[in-house]
Amino acid sequence: MRKDKDWNGAKGGGTSRVIKGIRELAAKYALESEPILLSGETGVGKNHIAALIHRFSGRKGKFIIVDTPNINDQLFESKLFGHKKGAFTDAKFDKTGLVEEAANGTLFFDEITEIPLDIQAKLLRFIDTKTFYTLGESSEKVSDVRILAATNKDLDQAVENNEFRKDLYYRLSVLEMVVPPLHERKEDIKSLVLENQRLLRGKQIGKGFWDVVCNYHWPGNVRELLNILKRAGIMLESPITGEKIATILNSNGKKNSLETNGNGNGDLEAAVKEIRKKLKTNHDSFWQLIWEPFINRDFDRNTVKGILKFFYIESSYNFREMIRRLNVDESEYPKLMSFIYKYRIDPRK
Repeated sequence: MRKDKDWNGAKGGGTSRVIKGIRELAAKYALESEPILLSGETGVGKNHIAALIHRFSGRKGKFIIVDTPNINDQLFESKLFGHKKGAFTDAKFDKTGLVEEAANGTLFFDEITEIPLDIQAKLLRFIDTKTFYTLGESSEKVSDVRILAATNKDLDQAVENNEFRKDLYYRLSVLEMVVPPLHERKEDIKSLVLENQRLLRGKQIGKGFWDVVCNYHWPGNVRELLNILKRAGIMLESPITGEKIATILNSNGKKNSLETNGNGNGDLEAAVKEIRKKLKTNHDSFWQLIWEPFINRDFDRNTVKGILKFFYIESSYNFREMIRRLNVDESEYPKLMSFIYKYRIDPRK
């Protein structure tokens, strides 16, 4: 059983009234058994809050993260529920699924909207019954698992677009938490920097530092802040002044201007325009401009498909021409097609 002082002393996320309210809500939810839905922009700290909920839940099992964007659709059921040797062509040995590994613990679905629709139905059944079938087995298994889920998308819109099951949405949102972006709680910036000052590698904070970091918009939220501290610790000399940290922030802003525009909150056309520019001036390719932001979760799947659709139409619906325009070498064609099929982002559909 947790003690209140332990919860209140938990670090991470900041010390603002908003974050304290989120912690209080999380403390209340931690001792329940119902699913929790965490929503908010990329990088706001949903994973951190999910880990805290598990830590203070009193559950003895593991805290396991399901990294949904990076799981192949065809392997999703096996990843979740496991399989027996011979259950399908490549099943050369028995495999325990994540729901079984997380028994008596917590299973956290990061970016819940990336789960294929057919698996969403099976997940809903598991949430309701705590039972599941391992692929290749006829007997039912039981696993007591607490489900947490996170999303940076508008789930109402996803339901309307038939990308997410309405019944699963209602089941997950019994307990819901919204984590605001960092620019809406700027008083947390200083505490976050101080909590993570080790990332500056012992370098001192100098004149003007706080003015610059506290007035920056932080489109990448807490994740961006931590990355900036790491970069500053490596690249800058002590003391780190406002002028010095501004050079890092300015270069980061240019680097991430594309990701920010494509993050589901910005203008898709602006993202495409920026990609076109970098394809010509920097001779970057699909892998740097689209694939990397997707893997880093700065782009979601719909954004990537939308970007590809722009280039496909511009290429007069010629798929090979689209690939050429994206500076993808012919030798990389199989790799690209594997990526497109795996994440269901074929612009021809």
